[in-house]
Amino acid sequence: MLRTYLLLAVLFTTLSVQAQTYKDDVKTQFLEYTNLLLEKDFEKSTDYLNPAFFKIIPKDQLVKLMEQTYNNPEIDFEIEQPIILTIKDKIKIDGSDYVKFQYSNYLKMRFKSEDGERNDTTLTKNALEKQFGHENVTYDAETDFYKILVYKDVIANSLDDKKWTFLVVEDKQKPMLEKILPKGLL
Repeated sequence: MLRTYLLLAVLFTTLSVQAQTYKDDVKTQFLEYTNLLLEKDFEKSTDYLNPAFFKIIPKDQLVKLMEQTYNNPEIDFEIEQPIILTIKDKIKIDGSDYVKFQYSNYLKMRFKSEDGERNDTTLTKNALEKQFGHENVTYDAETDFYKILVYKDVIANSLDDKKWTFLVVEDKQKPMLEKILPKGLL
């Protein structure tokens, strides 16, 4: 009887360690991906994107779009390191592993006007609150930055349970993502 309990304990521990390993890999690789974005190494960051995404937007076009967004002369913005909030168990679909998780981080934005004057902060703050939620947006009049707490869902994908790629799920992109992700995953 004791032998059975020991065998079950070892089996449970092994399964727990294996489950934790892939979740740790997903977290680590997602943070590597976001660090590349923070460093503006857009070309290398695309190595962490689900390759199916490039069927919709070619890689070189996506890199150009990222450069334009991050280097927009009309907006100063800073992104803080994300915090993984939840990570679900992996699901195997058609030979691929998928893991859904959610993260949050702060985004700070300052909008520049052509004449050097401050923009109407009430209109801007209202628009940001409508998009991100009233409780998630603050404005610092001293620095002219809006600080936004952002929550995002992500779908990680792996063919070998070692190298993970990612798709951040935006509501307005769901119809596009439904074309490249298995049914029911979103």
